[in-house]
Amino acid sequence: MLHSYLLPNLPLCVDLDSVGRAAYVGYEDGNLQIIDFYKGSSLVHPLHDRSQQYTPTQLLEADVWTTKGDHKSSALCLAVSYDGTFILSGHEDGKILSWDISSGRYRQIADFAAPVTNLKMLPPIGFLNLPKKSLKLHNVVKPRYENVTDTNRGTTGIPQDYNISVQLCTDLPATNATDYNSFCEELTQPSFLPGLLQEYLAETVAQDDSGFGQDSETSIELKKQNTSIAQQLQSTKERMKELERASWRRKQEDEIKAARKKRRRLREIKIDEVKRRRHMGVPIEGSDVEMEEEDEDEDDASLSSDTDEITDSN
Repeated sequence: MLHSYLLPNLPLCVDLDSVGRAAYVGYEDGNLQIIDFYKGSSLVHPLHDRSQQYTPTQLLEADVWTTKGDHKSSALCLAVSYDGTFILSGHEDGKILSWDISSGRYRQIADFAAPVTNLKMLPPIGFLNLPKKSLKLHNVVKPRYENVTDTNRGTTGIPQDYNISVQLCTDLPATNATDYNSFCEELTQPSFLPGLLQEYLAETVAQDDSGFGQDSETSIELKKQNTSIAQQLQSTKERMKELERASWRRKQEDEIKAARKKRRRLREIKIDEVKRRRHMGVPIEGSDVEMEEEDEDEDDASLSSDTDEITDSN
């Protein structure tokens, strides 16, 4: 058992949404109600939340889709459409009602002389007596394998502007199905499987040993491309190190300039305080007099010393 729902009336029939979003209940008084599985404060699917497994949910009578008193015959069967936009209800008095799921309103579409005890929604492909259309398999046209010269990629066997678009005609089997094979596994993985890569490398080596010689033009061209790529990677790494050193140096210089500005501002405040005391006749300490007479180039010398330390550390 996953979850319990307490209904406000006696249910006679239940039908499930085509994608499992909700269930619909037909009551004895002819009204309908939706059981929304995703309604709630749970962070996961409420039906799989163990914390709510033993806490039943009480459905409110105010949320019932009512027939407004003009149709009190019991709902005996339900059928949800494949697109999930409406639901059919069969009643004991022979009427069939079509309910709009978005608004909960209904309209009568049929009236029989006997109770409607079963409803079947036809598949979206058409009526049951029509022949089922066969699936159409699209042919994939591959490009001709030829040497195409590209300034960026060198010599390759496939044109640069070639791409392939594939559409599966059937659903993939489940992982525990008997027809689940290696192709399905490789197709559903987010990246290439290790076994697939090893097989490709083995085929490449075998092709190079049999079809191409070690000194063939194709082998030489591939070696040149590998060497060029390795050089580009090395150059990129060196450039990144230079950028990191330059960024670190700028950061240190900004910190030194900020500290220098702060010291200047503090000294200016203290000098203004000494001048204010002298003007008011307040005794001035000897340290304040020496601070007032300090050389203004002290911060410049400090900054030069700090900059020299940065250069030495680099």
